[in-house]
Amino acid sequence: MKTKRLLSIIMAVSMLFCVLVVPATAADDGECHHHENEIEIIIHDEVSPEVAERIIDSILNPEAYEDDGTAAYGLTCDLFGHNTETTKVTAISHKERASDPRCDRVIFNKTVCTRCDYLTTQLVSRTHISCC
Repeated sequence: MKTKRLLSIIMAVSMLFCVLVVPATAADDGECHHHENEIEIIIHDEVSPEVAERIIDSILNPEAYEDDGTAAYGLTCDLFGHNTETTKVTAISHKERASDPRCDRVIFNKTVCTRCDYLTTQLVSRTHISCC
């Protein structure tokens, strides 16, 4: 009798665990969302927190990442080349215009070296959208 009760408790706990954990893991799509002022930044691929921070900073402060041709990349990248990751990033600027469509959506491909400060931006598309 105790064995049946113990077995039913274990089964109930394991079913509850499956009901709670499986949807939470299925909802994690690897995207990183960042909101600052009226700008929403979505990094569509799973990247390290350091790379995500550099990508977000390059969108919020683009003048700091302009290439003037004098960048120092470090000895490892000079000898062996960059270790790059390319990720798709969407930046939505809300309430940019007075009339509809009010928001501006820009999609970039950002290429970041994981060993140095190398970062390039390729514009994929720019559109006005109605979201606000």
